Amino acid sequence: MDDAISMRGLRIADPDEVDWLRELEPAASISFMPHAWPAETWVLHGIWEDPEHGPADSLDPELRERTGLFCSEVTGFASPPPGWRRVRWHELADRLGVPMCGSSRGKPVPPCHHWFPYSSWPATMIQPNEGSLDAPTGNRLISVLAEVTEGGLDAPCIAYYSGAGWPFGEWSQLTLSGPLVSVLDAARFSTRDTVTPDNIWPIDRNWLLTTDYDLWGTRIAGSPEVVHAVETDPKLESVRHPPDVTAS
Repeated sequence: MDDAISMRGLRIADPDEVDWLRELEPAASISFMPHAWPAETWVLHGIWEDPEHGPADSLDPELRERTGLFCSEVTGFASPPPGWRRVRWHELADRLGVPMCGSSRGKPVPPCHHWFPYSSWPATMIQPNEGSLDAPTGNRLISVLAEVTEGGLDAPCIAYYSGAGWPFGEWSQLTLSGPLVSVLDAARFSTRDTVTPDNIWPIDRNWLLTTDYDLWGTRIAGSPEVVHAVETDPKLESVRHPPDVTAS
């Protein structure tokens, strides 16, 4: 394990812990996203806006350098700069006059760069993290899941990294175990821009969290109770994909 990553409450687990997902989705090459639970929803990664600057039509290199964030790069388990406010995806879609969905080649796609018409995001905004939960969203999601998971924050869980999109070598797969409260520790305490795990699940497999390396949202699949808790939490923003998925 690279010295730049601290696992804190996690430990190396047997890679065989992932076998059940491979059986459910044998064609998966990166993260696992099987449709094996009765309900699912997508938690949208945060968009942040600097309230002290007006709208910008293109990236301002000086402002971008000052914030230390590059909109085209994965920023790991990032937090917004102090004072920046969160912009809900629905709010931005209304502002831009676009539907709250995205498509590619005529087909609906999960939350990603196809959902907004920007080729370059304004310098006064930080686009959603690609391939990783941001810190405010990730922390809140874990708190919500703890309320509907047997054992709460102490529930034993597995976290799986496919190796895609993180700074320790492409395709270096890693399986970790630890309590729910610690499942994001590899990203939280890393000295590099380490992304959050591709997949996280409790040992009872009541739900599965998936963060794919090129998407701007994290899918949570599980029981109707789990999905309802996520969708009704006022601090999380979620959406059904495809849009016609029946609500629980």
